[in-house]
Amino acid sequence: INLKAPVIIIPQSSVSPNAVVADLGLIRVENKFSLVPMEHYSLPPVIDKMNIELTQLKLSRTILQAGLLQHEIEILKP
Repeated sequence: INLKAPVIIIPQSSVSPNAVVADLGLIRVENKFSLVPMEHYSLPPVIDKMNIELTQLKLSRTILQAGLLQHEIEILKP
């Protein structure tokens, strides 16, 4: 599965317009199942292996005005 990961906005305080924006970029999830061979059991155990990959992450600071991001300055570029 390939998805656009969420953008998280963290305000400096409840009364400040300053905020940090964490754009988690793209998320890729891969899931694989495998059976573990076991003697004397009718139902073998199942191993679920999950890989999660985040790419194109971006971290920036900004000013929120009327719910919109203004003057965004990148701290961490993709």
